[in-house]
Amino acid sequence: MSSNTSPQESTTTGPFGFLLPLISSSNTHVGPQVPSQRDLINGLVSPSPTSSAYTTPPQLSDSPEDDDEDDDDTAADIDDDFSDKDGIHELGFSDDDDESSSQAMKRLRMHATNLPTELVLAVFSHLDSAEDVRSALLVCKAWARCAVELLWYRPNLNTTPVLLRFLKTLKKSDDTSTFPYGRFVRRLNLTAVSDHTSDQMMTSIADACCELERLTLASCRRLTDASLASVVRNNSGLIAIDLSHVELLTDETVKAVASSCRKLQGLNLTGCKLITDYSVVQVAQNCRYLRRLKLLDCNLISDISIAAIATNCQNLMELDLQGCTLVQDESITAAFNNLPVLREFKMGLNPNITDKAFESFPIDGSLQFDTLRILDLTGCVEITDATVFRIVSFSPKLRNLVLAKCSNITDNSLHHITKLGRSLHYLHLGHCSLITDAGVSQLVRHCTRIRYIDLACCMQLTNNAVNDLATLPKLRRVGLVKCQNITDLAIHALVQRRTVGLENSLERVHLSYCSNLTIPAIHDLLQNCPRLTHLSLTGVPAFMRSDLTQYCRAPPAEFNQHQQAVFCVFSGTGVGRLRQHLAHLAREQQTMIIRAQQHAQLQAHLHQQAIHGGQQILQQPLLAPIFGDPIIGAMEMADILGDDVLTTDVPAGSIANQINLGSDQTEQQEVTPVPGDDMDDMYEGNSE
Repeated sequence: MSSNTSPQESTTTGPFGFLLPLISSSNTHVGPQVPSQRDLINGLVSPSPTSSAYTTPPQLSDSPEDDDEDDDDTAADIDDDFSDKDGIHELGFSDDDDESSSQAMKRLRMHATNLPTELVLAVFSHLDSAEDVRSALLVCKAWARCAVELLWYRPNLNTTPVLLRFLKTLKKSDDTSTFPYGRFVRRLNLTAVSDHTSDQMMTSIADACCELERLTLASCRRLTDASLASVVRNNSGLIAIDLSHVELLTDETVKAVASSCRKLQGLNLTGCKLITDYSVVQVAQNCRYLRRLKLLDCNLISDISIAAIATNCQNLMELDLQGCTLVQDESITAAFNNLPVLREFKMGLNPNITDKAFESFPIDGSLQFDTLRILDLTGCVEITDATVFRIVSFSPKLRNLVLAKCSNITDNSLHHITKLGRSLHYLHLGHCSLITDAGVSQLVRHCTRIRYIDLACCMQLTNNAVNDLATLPKLRRVGLVKCQNITDLAIHALVQRRTVGLENSLERVHLSYCSNLTIPAIHDLLQNCPRLTHLSLTGVPAFMRSDLTQYCRAPPAEFNQHQQAVFCVFSGTGVGRLRQHLAHLAREQQTMIIRAQQHAQLQAHLHQQAIHGGQQILQQPLLAPIFGDPIIGAMEMADILGDDVLTTDVPAGSIANQINLGSDQTEQQEVTPVPGDDMDDMYEGNSE
């Protein structure tokens, strides 16, 4: 840029309201001149995958109507940015020789302009923020062409005003727009503004964005086939599409995906209940590179779709068929036999799946499905121990196994699961009510790398099972909801577990409806598990008090009145605040213990001196507890003073003199309520 060019004449409104260097009309379409991100990925240049320049665009004004005022303010900033004088000062030149300084600046700009595009892009990829990229964009035309694509690669459309400004920029014609910004957008995610995304908006995006690679429209419930099909047809290079819970979506859009996106690798149709076999079969036949397919709750999908997928999608790694209740055993067998690289298979919430789906698999280890890592059989109530035996025999490297609500599972299944050994990290056995302490003990001895285990509603488990779980060195999450036989002893076992050289690793603990638990045990858990970020205590009577539930998160709106009344879940900052509150109560209790002991000693001293005679008499009450058992009970007092001292009348004036307090202060100290005193009645109610 020549030094005699006016800054106002050399800039124009850019992608997010910033002013950018104005490119001549001959250079408006810069796509062919600048390597795209796809070129970079193919090996030309390897930008840092952690660079936030790809993910964090400049922050926009929250008010779209402020665009004009923002432009005026920015123009002044751009004047400073393009000032030769400022640049000279930064480089250490003196004002005494303006001509030599100007020549030096020109040489520097020339060198910057002549750097190879690949090198500039490689450097920019390591910038830490979008603001840094924006600053580089203002240096010269060549750098602008390189930097603008980084800013627009994945726009952060997290609020409605940002979305509106984004659409406004896309609608600009080539004559008034500095760059064809829509062509730079590769990844578009509208989930954060799903409630405000309409067909009209999507049509505008379809017209401007023709190089999309990833499109995420999860929960955009207002969208229909009218706009979605248009977007898909205009972006044949899409490799990943998320249309989960777009409830108005029909086969029309899925057919457009099948015909246009031949390189598609990922498709998420979760909750699209209008999808049928007709369109899914076309996707399976045309999208041969498909690696991930999610059809959760697509309850019109049947064996016809699964047969087409098993036949044509040999590269499939993830398949989610949860809630597809029309799928039968034969399709499950076909999927295992024909998808050699399947890594994740979810077929739960389908009562039609039985042991027959796995009967053809050998148990002698002659056939092994080494790639399978995640298997979910939630709610497959016909599954028995025999199927678990076959699963672990042909999938010896399973990491995540979900058998929740498989009510026929017994300790025999846990014995079979022990064959997975150190491979097993995640095990969900919720509602498997036939499991006992013996099965858990056997499991823990062999599968020592378990990080997450859920045993909710396994009603036969006792403290012994938790004692065994506490020995797992990498345990992070444990679910014991409605295991009503466990007591404080189980919690203390979790507290005392230690890993060599590390803090207690527990992060999430679920203890709802474990009615025998008390506040001291949970206090101990919180103080000794610094990583804890989630603690559920719904339905635990000891925690149904306002000074504790104030730190809970709000109950879900769909809960009924009773569920909301007993809801008690602490997460995030709520856990920390509960930890601090219980620590405060513990300090208060310790203070009261010391005070009670001091009073007891004083009573004994006065009793020995036999101080009597007409003075005001003060009957000493036992101190109320803050949490847990009473601080000084009758038995403890008797041990200290003897039974006769407990009823001794003590002169109030003498007490005041002994402890150097006025009598008014002493009496006030006795009647001042202490935080936590309101628990007395609650403990009485619980004991009943």
